[in-house]
Amino acid sequence: MTRFGMPGSVLSRPTILGLLLFCTANLGGGCEGRIPGSPTWDAGIEAGQIELSLTPNAAVNGFVLDIAGQGGHGACPHRCVDPVAIGAEIITTAQTILGRELGPDKPGVLSFCTFHAGPKSNIIPDTARLQGTIRALDKGTLRQIRRALARVARGVAKSMRGSAEVTDLEIYPPVKNDPAMLDLVQRVGVELLGRRN
Repeated sequence: MTRFGMPGSVLSRPTILGLLLFCTANLGGGCEGRIPGSPTWDAGIEAGQIELSLTPNAAVNGFVLDIAGQGGHGACPHRCVDPVAIGAEIITTAQTILGRELGPDKPGVLSFCTFHAGPKSNIIPDTARLQGTIRALDKGTLRQIRRALARVARGVAKSMRGSAEVTDLEIYPPVKNDPAMLDLVQRVGVELLGRRN
């Protein structure tokens, strides 16, 4: 007997029947309505499939970086403190954090994902805002990258006559699957969905 595409043997044991939907930080806090099979699902897993791994899921530290300068007309940049130029320099300099401050045994990611500033093409704005994410396999490395980012941002901004502050958004710890539970999910998944899924 099959109902809704599920084998009859599973329906005879309702204690293992259920929906597993794990919302990761990759999707933004609360998943923002993204579910497997929807157009915004981009994890490479189709509806009806399970992906299992003993590799830890990275810890996450989202951030906002606010830069303050002094705006003015684009024709007179010498009278301004350009937060766009400061932001560009922060992005470039921050890339040295991973390659020069982390050991080769401590992988990490630092991505700047948005850069917003100014209302017009001929006005240097007073402020700029960058947003991004930090990823690491342990909390210590995550904190190290976060501290270094704040130091670099403040230092670069100060050297260019501006200021910068980093504010945390979401912070999630690393997740490591329990091997025994992973084995259970794999066995149940094979029974429910077949070995190919």
